[in-house]
Amino acid sequence: MRVAEHPEFRIPTLEEVRAVPSNGLRVASTFSGAGGSTTGWRAAGYEVPWANEFVPEARDTYRANWPGTILDPRDVREVRPDEILEATGLAVGELDVLDGSPPCAGFSMAGRRERGWGKVRAYSGRAQRDDDLFLEFVRLLVGIRPRAFVAENVPGLARGTAFGFFRELLARLRAAGYRVDARLVDASRLGVPQSRVRLLFVGVRADLSGDPPFPRPLPWRYSIRDALPELAGARIVHVAGSTRGNSHDVGDPCPTVMAHGMANNRH
Repeated sequence: MRVAEHPEFRIPTLEEVRAVPSNGLRVASTFSGAGGSTTGWRAAGYEVPWANEFVPEARDTYRANWPGTILDPRDVREVRPDEILEATGLAVGELDVLDGSPPCAGFSMAGRRERGWGKVRAYSGRAQRDDDLFLEFVRLLVGIRPRAFVAENVPGLARGTAFGFFRELLARLRAAGYRVDARLVDASRLGVPQSRVRLLFVGVRADLSGDPPFPRPLPWRYSIRDALPELAGARIVHVAGSTRGNSHDVGDPCPTVMAHGMANNRH
């Protein structure tokens, strides 16, 4: 089945997401980027009183979209659990959800993987390690003790040599007092126009009832053609001087997607 067969499915605008009534539940967001996860939580009715992102360009976008959220600009390694609780006015155990997608380049099957583990390298304008940041998420979790948590990473975290680290993470999360499960989810089966498979960790605090819930895949995939039907029949136009293929030299014009009848117009 295709999305066209489900006319009731429609992605809301940001204005509509902002207008969703609060369900009274609160999320603290780490590794927040430009606010993608925050948008999802708000669409479900959650409040996001605090978020953390240290990349300036991402923070600018986040603030433009969610000006009401306290946005901590520091490296997550510098953030203490009690500071998050103080900023949100909550006590230990009162936060509903801790959310985070620690940087995953060190575990990507397309990267260097174990050859780069433990090494400092350039990352978002800084020199730092990025393969240990999931442990920082665990550190905050232990100090805040939210009712539940959601964390995301690449499938490569549970493959090959990295599987040992994956098992260590599960052990630490469970030792922190949570029932935890980790599953692969495909974004194209959840209403996102991208073939993006990710490893999703969900945990529920052990003193609460219920098992970790996971989204139920839709019976159809959502594609770029579904999201942008006006680009049906689009083709790639290579601007003069650009490099053909999937990559281009820095400074060269990027390939541009143009619909039929628009090949002579630049975007």
